Amino acid sequence: MRVRSLSVWCRLVVFVLATSSYLSGTQNASATTVAYFNYAAFSAAAGPLNIVTFDSIPKGTALVGNEFPGLNITARAINVVNPSDRSPLTEPVGSANVNSQPKGMSVSLSYFADILFPDFEDDSATFDFLVPTRAVGLWIGNLGDGEGVSPTLVQFLNDIGSPVQAEFIDANHVGQIGSGTNNRLFYGVISDGNIDKIVVQNRNDSDVIFYDDIQWAGAVPEPGSCLLFIVGALLISVKSINKYRI
Repeated sequence: MRVRSLSVWCRLVVFVLATSSYLSGTQNASATTVAYFNYAAFSAAAGPLNIVTFDSIPKGTALVGNEFPGLNITARAINVVNPSDRSPLTEPVGSANVNSQPKGMSVSLSYFADILFPDFEDDSATFDFLVPTRAVGLWIGNLGDGEGVSPTLVQFLNDIGSPVQAEFIDANHVGQIGSGTNNRLFYGVISDGNIDKIVVQNRNDSDVIFYDDIQWAGAVPEPGSCLLFIVGALLISVKSINKYRI
C-alpha cells in the first residue's frame, strides 16, 4: 500500500508540473493586450497603481536605479531633473515635458551651476518590475526633434523577454500633450499575461527625453497556482486515506 501511495503521489506531482508549464506557455502566447495613450482611461481600467514620481528627490541627484521598491531602472546615467530649467545649448523646455511637476528623470541631461546641460548620448532605459504585473505605464516627455522625425521605440516585454506590446513614438503621436519638443505622452499597457519590463530605445542620440510617473499594478498570480493549491489538498487527503487503510 505504501508503494502504491508513493506512485500516486509521484504521478500527481508530474501532472501538476506539466500542467503549470503548459498554462504558463499558453498565457504568454495568447495574452490579450490593450495599449492606452490616455492616462485617465488607463488608470480607471488598471485600478490601484504603484507610482514613482521623482518629486521628493532633489534635482541634480544621480540615481543608481535600485532606489525604488518593486522597480529597477537601468540606463547609462540616471539624473533627477526639473524640465522647466533651461540650457543655452537646447531648445527651451517647459511644463509640458513631464506629468508631475516639478521633477522627472533623464538619462542624457545633468546639472551644471543649476542649469541643465545635455550630453547628447544614449537616451535608452529599461524599467524592470521586480514582480511581473498585468498593468504598467509611464510618461515620456520631449519626444521628437521639433520636426516629428525622431521616433523612439517603446517595448513592453513579458517574463521571457518577448514583446507584449511595442510601438515607435514620435512628436506627432496620438495622445501627445504640448507641441514641438515641449510635449509629453502617456503610454500604458494592460495585459492578461505577465509584463516584466518596459524598454525604451531612443533612435536619435540628440533627442533628449524625460521620463516620469513610472507605474505598475499588483503582481500577477503565477499560472497554475490555484491548481497547485487544489492538488496539494488532494495529496494530503490521499495520504490520510492510505494511512487508515494500512
